[in-house]
Amino acid sequence: FRSTGQCTLIYEIVEYNPLLDSSNMSCKEWNRIAKDIVSNYNKFDGFVVVHGTDTMAYTSSALSFMLEGLGKPVVITGSQIPIFETRSDAKDNFLSSLIIAGSYDIPEVCVFFANKLFRGNRTAKISSYEFDAFDSPNYHTLADVGIDVKKSYLTPPTQGLVIQSYGTGNLPSNRLDILRVLKDAVERNILIINITQCTRGAVCSSYECGKIVSWFQDCFGKKLQAVIS
Repeated sequence: FRSTGQCTLIYEIVEYNPLLDSSNMSCKEWNRIAKDIVSNYNKFDGFVVVHGTDTMAYTSSALSFMLEGLGKPVVITGSQIPIFETRSDAKDNFLSSLIIAGSYDIPEVCVFFANKLFRGNRTAKISSYEFDAFDSPNYHTLADVGIDVKKSYLTPPTQGLVIQSYGTGNLPSNRLDILRVLKDAVERNILIINITQCTRGAVCSSYECGKIVSWFQDCFGKKLQAVIS
């Protein structure tokens, strides 16, 4: 899927023959999917694999190890009810997977189902009859899809964050969304370390954008308990 902006996606469809019941999936099919992705890797910004639900978690886990070092998303999805049925969940799952694969920087194998994006090798099928058929036990979702796509940042079990900031420790002072993420991390006692991207020099608060502590006091009324190095 080649992204051409926020609203338009150009895509190609490859249909396997014969189509398989997912219970009949084997290593042979996993190899074929992986090889097709590798051979077309440079042509597209992301990939969507439409798959039966019974073995979707197995395929996603296998592909996550077969396609190590991904720089773009591979999203596996399907439906509980066939697409031609009136109440099918296939359309929403498929369209959301297209948007994620073509528009978002989530460079790994994922499973998308019922408005949630899961890490491929941490996913399990938990229901044979509900639309919300998959979960990621003991691991957070990668994104939740409603009117907008909300990616997960700094979710448990994260214990620390290293910020590679600009110059002498500067971050964009007009990005309140970033500050809110940092504020949430501080409230959960996540250690934040600010280091410069420069190979020589250190962090200081000479510039407005380097005054992280002041930002938190001014914007949120809370001090940043962080290591500045």
